[in-house]
Amino acid sequence: MAEVEQVKREKRITRCWNQNNRSEQLTCTLTAYIEPVFDPTDRRRVNGFSGGMRRYLKHRYNSPFTCSIPVPPREAFVQYVEVKIHDAVATILMERPKTCNALHPQLLEELSLAFSDVHQEKKVQAVILSGSGSHFCSGLDFNTLRAISELETSEAMPQWFKIWERLSEVYETMLRFPKPIVAAVDGGAIGAGLGLTLASDIIVCSQTAFFSAPAIQYGLVAGSTAALLDFRFGSRVAADLLLTCRRLGAAEAFDLRLVHEPVSSSQIWVRANEIASQCAKAPREAQQATKRILNEGIGENLLTQLTAGAAQSAAACTTEVASEGIRAFLEKREAEWPS
Repeated sequence: MAEVEQVKREKRITRCWNQNNRSEQLTCTLTAYIEPVFDPTDRRRVNGFSGGMRRYLKHRYNSPFTCSIPVPPREAFVQYVEVKIHDAVATILMERPKTCNALHPQLLEELSLAFSDVHQEKKVQAVILSGSGSHFCSGLDFNTLRAISELETSEAMPQWFKIWERLSEVYETMLRFPKPIVAAVDGGAIGAGLGLTLASDIIVCSQTAFFSAPAIQYGLVAGSTAALLDFRFGSRVAADLLLTCRRLGAAEAFDLRLVHEPVSSSQIWVRANEIASQCAKAPREAQQATKRILNEGIGENLLTQLTAGAAQSAAACTTEVASEGIRAFLEKREAEWPS
C-alpha cells in the first residue's frame, strides 16, 4: 500500500451563497490525503477550496470542520485560472500555456468558479476572457480524453458525460452572464476554445489568430460548438467549419462579423480593455437589463441544443473511431480508422 502524505491547509474565505441574502464567513481546516495514484478526470485544487470541495462547503458550511478526501498529487495545487480586477473590468486568464490552455476538468471547474466570483463582485461591470501563452485555447485536453478512453466501458461512460456536461455548463454560464464578456483571442481558438469565444459577447483577436472546429478529424463530435455556431451564424457557416475543419483566419472572421476587429498581438489586451471599459461606463441597471434582453434571445432552443450536443459528443467518444483518433493525435501520426 502506497505511503500517504497528510497535508493541512487552512484558509479563511468569505462568500455570499445567496441563501436568504446572507454572507457566511467560513473558517475551515481541510485535512487532505495526497495519493500517488488518482483519477485524472477528477482533479481538484485543495488549497483554494475549488472544485468538489467548494460544493461541499456550499452545502456543509458549519465551521470549523475537518474532512478527508482523496485528491491528486502536488500538481493539483496548481491554479489554472487567474482573475485580475482593474477598476470596473475583471480579466479571467486561463493559465495552461504548455498545453495551449487545453481544457481539462480542473480548468473547466475553475472557469465556472471565476465567473461566479466575478458575478458577485459588485465593482466589476465587464469581463475580459483570455489565455496565457501563444494560443487562446486548444480545446479539450486530449490527455484527459485518452485517460477516460482507457477505462472500462462501464466506468468511462459517466466520465464522458461528465466532462462534456461541464463544458456545456461553462457555455451556459457565459451565455447567461449578466455582464459583458469580451474574449481576447491570440493564436488559436480551436474546438471547445472556439466555443468559449462564441459564448462571449464581443471578440477581439490578433491578426495572427485563427478559429477552427476540427473534431471530426479525430473521430469526435463537436456537439456544443455546433449548437453555438448555428446560433451565431446559421447552419451554412456551421456546416462549412464543422465539416471541412478548415481554419478561419482573422480577416475572414472579421468579414463574417465573428470578431469585433483584428489588432496586433501586442495590442490585443489593450483593445479588449478599452472595449470592456467602454461597456463598464453604462449604469449597472441598464447594462444588466440589456443583457437580460440578449439572454432571452438565447431561448430554450439553444440551451436544449447545448445539452443534446453534449450528450451526442459523449456518446461519440465511446466508439473505436474516437479512441483511435485520440491516440493518433497524441502520437502525432495518421489515424488508422477501423473498417
